[in-house]
Amino acid sequence: MPSPGLVTGNLILDFLVLLFNGISEVCLISSSITGIFILVGVFIASRKASVVIVVFGLIGATLGLVLGAPYSSIALGLLGYNSILTGMNWLKPFVNISRATFVLSLFAAAFTAVVDNDFCESA
Repeated sequence: MPSPGLVTGNLILDFLVLLFNGISEVCLISSSITGIFILVGVFIASRKASVVIVVFGLIGATLGLVLGAPYSSIALGLLGYNSILTGMNWLKPFVNISRATFVLSLFAAAFTAVVDNDFCESA
């Protein structure tokens, strides 16, 4: 489990840790290594789905940082994980991706990150 004050001093490395923690939280495990393995497995199954997972994870982590969510919640992957699940639900990447469903799923993932931020601040 990452510590709430996780800072490596390298912005890119910190952001990758946040991204992979969000991906691993889909399976309810908060581990960057597990997130990498999950992403590799999804990539083997569907390249399209792996790109979608990364995009939605980045949306959740970025909005959490921009909106000032508690860093401990972001570091655990909670905002990225919820955005990933919401976006994947709207998109269903294993079927067909149209522009309309992709834009709608981006909006839904961003909206989820905003709502999660409000929830994290009130808790």
